[in-house]
Amino acid sequence: MSYYRGFKAKATRQALKLRSELGLGCYDVFNAVAAASHLRISVLSLGDYATSLSEEHLHCLRHDEHFFSAMTVFRGEERRIIYNDAHSSERTRSDIAHELSHALLEHPAHVAFHETGCRLIDRDHEEEATFLASALIVTEEMALWTASSGLDPATVSKRFGASPQMLTFRMNMTGAHRRVARRRRSA
Repeated sequence: MSYYRGFKAKATRQALKLRSELGLGCYDVFNAVAAASHLRISVLSLGDYATSLSEEHLHCLRHDEHFFSAMTVFRGEERRIIYNDAHSSERTRSDIAHELSHALLEHPAHVAFHETGCRLIDRDHEEEATFLASALIVTEEMALWTASSGLDPATVSKRFGASPQMLTFRMNMTGAHRRVARRRRSA
C-alpha cells in the first residue's frame, strides 16, 4: 500500500501527541489500555464479550483464517475495543493500539460482518492503523537506538514492550538501520 501524501508525518505527530498526553517519554513502554481509558474507549476481552455475539460470529472469530486479534464495536458514538485475550501481552498491546489508531484516524464505523457471518475489512484503513499503532508502541528514537545498539530486535523488544515483529516493522518503516549507517559514515 502507498499511504496518501503526508500520512506518515501526520500519524507520527498523532502518536507523539498521545504519548505526551499520557506523560510518556520517547523510551517509555506504551500502555494501550491506559491510552484507551484516556480516550474514553472501553476495552474488553473476547472472553468478556463473547456472550454478546451470535454463535456464527463467535465461530468465525475463533476460526477465521486470519485469526481474530481485535476489533472495534460501536454503540452509537461509543467505541468499544474487543481483543483476543489468548494472545501475549505484547500482541495484545499491539492489537489494542491498532484499534485505538482507527479512532485517532477517525475511521468511520462500517459493517464488520458479511452475511455469512465472517468479518469484512477495509485494507487501506487497516494499513493506516497498523502504521499509527507501530508509532505509538515503538517511537522513532526506540527504532534508532535499537539499530545503533547492534542488538537483535528480539533481545530489545521486551525492554520497549513490543513484539520482535513490531520492533522490526517499525525499524523498517523509519529506515533506522540506513539512517544509523549514514550517521556513522559521516562521523
